[in-house]
Amino acid sequence: SLSIPDSVTSIGGGSFSGCKSLTSVTISDGVTRIEDGTFSGCTSLTTVTIPNSVTSIESAAFSNCTNLTSVTILNPECKLYDRDTTFYNKQVDSIKVINGKETNYREFRFTGIIYGYVNSTAQAYAEKYERRFEVIGNIPITTKPLSLPQDSIKLRAEKTYRIPQSAADLTYSSLTPEIADVTANGLVTALAKGKASIKVMDGSGRTAILSIEVVPSDTEPYPLGNANGDEAINAKDAATVLIAAARLGTGGATGFTDEQSVSADVNGDGTINAKDANTILRYAAAVGTGKATNIQDYI
Repeated sequence: SLSIPDSVTSIGGGSFSGCKSLTSVTISDGVTRIEDGTFSGCTSLTTVTIPNSVTSIESAAFSNCTNLTSVTILNPECKLYDRDTTFYNKQVDSIKVINGKETNYREFRFTGIIYGYVNSTAQAYAEKYERRFEVIGNIPITTKPLSLPQDSIKLRAEKTYRIPQSAADLTYSSLTPEIADVTANGLVTALAKGKASIKVMDGSGRTAILSIEVVPSDTEPYPLGNANGDEAINAKDAATVLIAAARLGTGGATGFTDEQSVSADVNGDGTINAKDANTILRYAAAVGTGKATNIQDYI
C-alpha cells in the first residue's frame, strides 16, 4: 500500500509505473495533478479514490491496471486526458474494415466502474469511451464564506463602529461583551482595553468574526498614513488604501473606522483613492532612503 503525503502537489509521470505489487494507494488532498503514466501497469491495484484537489489526470495515468475495478473521482471539474488509454484494464485486438481495407485494431477497455457526480467530467469521459458510470450524487454547491470589508480593527475605548451590511439578515453577537459590545443592528461600542471578537451570522448560517483591539482613549490607533494600524507606514498601508478605494468605486463600504478613514486620506481632500496610496508609497520610499522622517512634514 502507498500513501501520498500532503506535501506532494504533483505525482510525477511514471512514478509508480509497473509497480505490480501495489494493491492500494491513498492520495492526499495536497495533490493537484496526476501525470502521464503515473500508475500505469499497477496490475494489483484494485480501487482508487481521486480527491477533490486533483484538477488534472494526464495520459495513461491508470493504463493497463488489469485488476482495477473501481475509480472514484471527487472533483466534478477534473480534466481527464481525452483518450481511452487514460483508464483501462483490458486490451482487445480485432480486425476492422477501414476505408475498404482490413486493419488491425486494438481497443482499450475498462470493465470496472467509474464513480462521480452528475454532469461531471468523469461522467462525460465514461460516456464517451463506453465506461460504466455510477452516480455518487449531485455536484456539491460551493457556498462562498461570509466576508467583511475588514476582519480586524482598532478602536478607542468609548468609541463606536458600525459593521457594514455585507449581506442580508445579519445577526451580531459579542463573544467578549466586557471588552466590546454590539447592538442588534451592528453598532459596536468599545468598553475597555483589550481584545474582543464580534460574531456576524447571516440567514443561511454563514459566519464571520470581526476582531477588535480596544486601545485607551488617549491612544491614536491609526496615525496619519498608517491605515492598517501596524505602527509602520509602508506598502501594506498603500495596499489597504487601494482596496478601500476599489470598494468605494463599486459602491461598497471601506469598512474603516472614522479614525482609520482620516488616516487613509493622507492628502486631506476628503476622499480615499489612489492618490493617497501613491503618497504613502512615496513617503515610505523617502523614509527608506533617509529623506523623510515625518509624514506630516513630507506632505
